[in-house]
Amino acid sequence: MRKLFVLLILVGVLGWLGYSYVFQPYAAPFVEVTSTWSALNEDVENQTAFEPPPDRVLTDDQIARYQQVQEELRTEVRGVWRETWGALRSAAQQVQAGEAQFNSAELAAVARQARDGLVQMKQAQVRALNRHGFSVEEYAWVQREMYRSVGLSLPEGGIADVLRRLTGGRTQDLTEEMSAGVDPNVVPSTNRERLQRHADWLKEHADLAFLGL
Repeated sequence: MRKLFVLLILVGVLGWLGYSYVFQPYAAPFVEVTSTWSALNEDVENQTAFEPPPDRVLTDDQIARYQQVQEELRTEVRGVWRETWGALRSAAQQVQAGEAQFNSAELAAVARQARDGLVQMKQAQVRALNRHGFSVEEYAWVQREMYRSVGLSLPEGGIADVLRRLTGGRTQDLTEEMSAGVDPNVVPSTNRERLQRHADWLKEHADLAFLGL
C-alpha cells in the first residue's frame, strides 16, 4: 500500500512539474511512447477479440496467468523501472522542495530517459503476454477487474490516459479517482472472494498496473 500512496503523490507532483516544465515544452518523447506502445501491441501473438463474460467473473486460470505475467515482467524490468522511476521521482522531489533549476538539456534528458524506459518495459510485457497466451484486451480487462475486486480503480486507458492527463495538467482528477476506490456493490462477489487473499500482492504491484503494464 505504501508504494501506491507514493505513486499517487508522485503523479500529483509530476502533473505540476510536467505541465509547467517537461511535458508541455518536451512532450514529443511522451507522445512517442503512446504511439510506440500501440505499435508494439501488434507483436502480441493472440489478436483474438476478447468479449468479457456477462457476469464479469474472473477465472482461476486468468488470475494465475496474470500473476505470472506480472512476476516475470517485474523481474525483467526491475533495473529499467528503478532508473526510470528514480529519475522522475528525483525531479518531482526537487520541484516539491523548491530546489529545481532545470535547463533545457536536463529536461530533455529526463523526457528521453522516461521514454526509453517505458518502451523497454512495454517490450518486456509483450514477451510475457505471448508466453502466457494473453491478448492485449483480455489482459487489460483481467487487470482492471482484479484491482476493482480489492477496491482500487486504475486508469482505463493505461499509459495513454496517464500521459494525456499529465500533458494537459489534469492529474488531480486522476489521483482522486484512484483514491476514491470502487463501490463493492458493483463488483461481482465471486471476484471479491477470490481476490481477497491476493489484495496485498496486487497493491504491491500497483505501480506497473497503473501504467497498464
